[in-house]
Amino acid sequence: MSRTEFPRRLTKLMGIRYEKSDENIYSHLRDRQSDAIRNAKHLLKALQARGDIPERNFNPSTNVHELVEFLNELCEFGPVE
Repeated sequence: MSRTEFPRRLTKLMGIRYEKSDENIYSHLRDRQSDAIRNAKHLLKALQARGDIPERNFNPSTNVHELVEFLNELCEFGPVE
C-alpha cells in the first residue's frame, strides 16, 4: 500500500476521518497498537525470509514498531527527564 493510500484506508478502518495533524490520533489508535506491532513484525519477518531485497529497500516497512516498543518500555519505568 502506498503512503497516499493510508489516509483513505485509516478513515475507513477507524470509522472517523483520519487527519495526520489530529491531536487525538493516539487515543483513536491506542487500542490497536499491539495488533499493529504484531503485523509489522510479521511483515518484516516475511520480507527478511525472501532474502532477495536488502533491508534498507523493504517496502512497506519502517521498523517504527521497534521505536514504539522502546517507548512503551520507557513508560513502564516512569517519565523520562
